[in-house]
Amino acid sequence: GSRWYAEGGGGFGRLNGRAYATDMGLIDIKLLFLPLRLPSWQVHLGAGVGMVAHSIEQVPPSPTGFDAEGWGVAIPSSVGLQMRLRDSLALEFSAGYAYTLRDDLEGAATDKGNDGFWSAGIGLVIGDFGIESPSVPAAVASDPVVTDPDRDGDGLTDDEETRQYFTNPVMADSDAD
Repeated sequence: GSRWYAEGGGGFGRLNGRAYATDMGLIDIKLLFLPLRLPSWQVHLGAGVGMVAHSIEQVPPSPTGFDAEGWGVAIPSSVGLQMRLRDSLALEFSAGYAYTLRDDLEGAATDKGNDGFWSAGIGLVIGDFGIESPSVPAAVASDPVVTDPDRDGDGLTDDEETRQYFTNPVMADSDAD
């Protein structure tokens, strides 16, 4: 649908505490819902499933029942804002939380529950932004080659509209009169 998308992602980070340090990698796939969409930006909420790999680099003074390296299942969730830069390119700011089905990422396995971690990111999104741009009509084979198009058909070329009259080249009546 127009408000649902799938997204694959990955990342690397370090989980630090007073007495431990764990390197982690996360790969995931999420389903995104877009509750707010405008032509130049959109907000999304996401949830999915993934895998987290960990390597404990600094072990706490009194470790208990942990694997120094391993894999586990993660359940990531996120919220983000995408700002459109071009038809198929956007800048994204996001924050998320990944709940893992491991309880030893800090070098100590306890009965208190599973470990999780927060994340934040800035990145480029390449793909369909979901909003179509005005397109140039296809030329008919018998039409002469147009070097300076008039996409809105108002008699002014796109170059004249943008450089001389400062009007919209894809809107025949830019000033709505």
